[in-house]
Amino acid sequence: MFSDLSQLLQTGNSMATLEDVLGKNINNILDPALDRFSFLNVSGDAFLLKDPNLIEEAIELLWTKINFSVGSDQLPYNYHLIYAFLVENTGLVRALQKVLYLYIHGEALGMPSQETARWLQNTEQLFYQNHSFKKFLALRSTLRPNFEATRRNIYFRMFGSEVDYGAGSSTYKYTKSNLNNENFSSILDRVFTLVWQGIINSSNLVGADATDDIALFEMLRILRELLTARRGNIPQIPNSGDYSNLNITREEFLSVVMVMWFRRAMQFQPLMEDLSTTANTDSERIFKLGRKVSVAIHPKTRYMLDLAPLMAIFLRLLERGDFDDLNNVRSLYDKNSALGGQLMMRLLNYWEQYKGIKLKSLT
Repeated sequence: MFSDLSQLLQTGNSMATLEDVLGKNINNILDPALDRFSFLNVSGDAFLLKDPNLIEEAIELLWTKINFSVGSDQLPYNYHLIYAFLVENTGLVRALQKVLYLYIHGEALGMPSQETARWLQNTEQLFYQNHSFKKFLALRSTLRPNFEATRRNIYFRMFGSEVDYGAGSSTYKYTKSNLNNENFSSILDRVFTLVWQGIINSSNLVGADATDDIALFEMLRILRELLTARRGNIPQIPNSGDYSNLNITREEFLSVVMVMWFRRAMQFQPLMEDLSTTANTDSERIFKLGRKVSVAIHPKTRYMLDLAPLMAIFLRLLERGDFDDLNNVRSLYDKNSALGGQLMMRLLNYWEQYKGIKLKSLT
């Protein structure tokens, strides 16, 4: 069941992006003529296209491919809303939105280069105009005219938490659902604590083995039911063609697309040079950007960027039922497996750094 995981994680560093993970599975099914316009490859080409409608069409095509392939082993769709939530919590989206605003309304940031001007135009049309995504993916209407409010609504429903990167960002007004997964974080802490206990005991040569597989199995079941309840209490991933009918699936997809686009922008050299935010890492560039446009940036941004793609893989595996088998549950703390050795060890480390906790102390 985890045969694809080693390939997904063969990136060699903790900053492997979700785009890399997705690209290994999706690029081969995209129409070759549209492949370079896909949001999965926005390191340059898509940012510089003169017709943003081509980018929109590629995103629509990708949605169709995912929708009609989710029941197939050929396309494990590893994106997840948690990616968008964690990256947006850094303050990146609001900072780049401020960049757009300042460039559009004046010259406070100077004159943009031609490449940056093209990125500005494409970004505004894709994600901020009222007619963005005219077909099935359209998520703006008189009932929900603000996409940021829509994203915050589904973040709160799925994870029971606000977007909060400081300076009053958590006071943003939007419609909150009475039904939300307010216990998500505490349950995840418990799951990771049990996994860490398993990792410790798997290294013990003497002494009692306190690993509780049944407790871990039950906590994973509770966490899966918590997440799938917001999608409509689905017992398993639906057959091809039915995925789009689940609750929040369109919102999740477009939230991830938008956040990926903004995350990739931090690697777009012309934009970074125009903003004087060049640096060695994404997190350094984001902090410099925040200072440039006076937007608060979350102090744990480095760990959140590391955590986001790994958490997306873990929660997608969880939701599709991969841990309904006790043997697969044990692989979570098996350091010799791709899941335990490559995914969970890194995931637990970044989670501790992000939350400011020590899983060892919770065991």
